[in-house]
Amino acid sequence: MRKPAATCWFIACMHSLPAMADDYFGTPANYLNQLRQLQPGDRLLLEPGNYERCLPIDGLHGTETAPITIEGPALTTPARFVGSPCISSAPPRASVIVRIQESSHLQIKNLELDGEGLGVVGLQAGYGWPSVHNILVEGLYIHDNDTSQQITAISCFTTAWDWVIRKNRMERVGLGMYLGNSDGSDPFIRGVIEENLILDPIGYGIQIKHQNIRDTEPGMPTSDSSTLIRHNVIMKRANSSTGFSARPNLLVGHFPRSGVGEFDRYQIYGNFLFENQSDEESLFQGEGNISFHDNVLFNNYRGPGIWIAPHNDVPKSVRIYRNTIVTRAWGLAMMGGDTNFRQWAIGNAIFSSGVMATDIVENVVEDFSDATMYLNQPSLPLATIDLHPTSGSLLGSVIDWSSFSDDEDWMNDFNGQSRPVMDERRGA
Repeated sequence: MRKPAATCWFIACMHSLPAMADDYFGTPANYLNQLRQLQPGDRLLLEPGNYERCLPIDGLHGTETAPITIEGPALTTPARFVGSPCISSAPPRASVIVRIQESSHLQIKNLELDGEGLGVVGLQAGYGWPSVHNILVEGLYIHDNDTSQQITAISCFTTAWDWVIRKNRMERVGLGMYLGNSDGSDPFIRGVIEENLILDPIGYGIQIKHQNIRDTEPGMPTSDSSTLIRHNVIMKRANSSTGFSARPNLLVGHFPRSGVGEFDRYQIYGNFLFENQSDEESLFQGEGNISFHDNVLFNNYRGPGIWIAPHNDVPKSVRIYRNTIVTRAWGLAMMGGDTNFRQWAIGNAIFSSGVMATDIVENVVEDFSDATMYLNQPSLPLATIDLHPTSGSLLGSVIDWSSFSDDEDWMNDFNGQSRPVMDERRGA
């Protein structure tokens, strides 16, 4: 029998609609089977409990408007993935709790990754596999994987772009984040790293590797872009390597020397970098194109605050502005930069043993011991430190900040409060 026209229209419309997203409810017994069912827009909601077969994510692709989500409950009653079943005789690819391969438009939220004191990575993407892009890693608690400083909480060894790493806590880890490959391959592009807490890693708190000339892939950003590192806390009060193995709290390498990405930059602001027990390494080290503003740095050990110097390439466009730096050793060192670009510091408040830079203007630069005359409580213990300026201090000639308007949050101070475009205050 011939179908009425209205019926045919209804069926055609139904076929043109996107598939409805589903919620899958995962338990320690069934979550691997549920994982294999996920399609764009689906959510895998994990119940509290101990998950003992790791989380292998391979070939999951959401879309920009319908990402795939894998999410645990509130961490007061966590979905806890344990490290011991993930140990393999073939590291590093297998010794990982959460392994992401050839996936995109994926959200991973609110999981506990317990390394159990073993040599197992928390979350790792790639390692020789195709690109992994548009990934959200949020609300993870990663701990007790500190058998060496090579064991990371979060790492990415494949070409990656548009990652957001947000509101994660990492403690008792070998290394907080390691993004990009050691030889400069597999670039980390246009990421956002924000509101993370990294406590006492052995090696780096965060390292983003230098980048070779990029081989473009479909969907990869090709216009100039920024990676944002903002509102993170990285502390190295204890557990740090010393001597040859010592590492900074935060290190960023250069972008490609030519071609796509040559003029990308790091925008680093609103971070608190506290102590580096190594007595040698800096709180921040960088090269390439960097905008570093409204951060607070404190180091009672003998390592520098900011170290801008050649590493795998050289510093290029570098601007250091409105930071508060309290360090027993060098507060700021900038050297070896490309003379075709400017490397300069303006409007900072620096209390240290000295500054090693030529292009510094309108900063307050005083000795480490004089910080008490300018700041409310610039001494340990951490619970009582207050690096806000005392009333009427850290003032100077008015600075017009409008030349920095191409930076994100360029007029927000360390506390996120807006400052006037014409401002006489120094520091964060």
